Amino acid sequence: MQATFLKPISSQESVGNDAREKIDPARRIGKFYIMGRVISIVEGDVALEQIPALIEAYKNLIDSGLPPSIVQSFLVQRSHDHVAIITVWRTREDLQAMIDSGGEPVARRLIREAGGQPQANFHDVLIAG
Repeated sequence: MQATFLKPISSQESVGNDAREKIDPARRIGKFYIMGRVISIVEGDVALEQIPALIEAYKNLIDSGLPPSIVQSFLVQRSHDHVAIITVWRTREDLQAMIDSGGEPVARRLIREAGGQPQANFHDVLIAG
């Protein structure tokens, strides 16, 4: 598998299918632009006896199919009682649309229902391998 790097900006400074689409200066890094993917990490401490129920709830979510806005998602465990749901979003706009929908994000709900107090962090993907 080859790494996916920051994409170079063309001489017209345009990207995507529409040549009129201009690069947002906030998404530029020198002559490159941020890929557009975003990772959300929602984590919290969950009692050990709640982990099986969390795994089952997450498995049911995945089995029902991820929306097109999500590239991939993972349920991970750092220690016996600390878990996180890591989600790779297609674009920051997709993530923002989910936030703006007003409903409780699924990752937060799953960790909260397992007894945790979810905390969320967001990261722009600069390079992927």
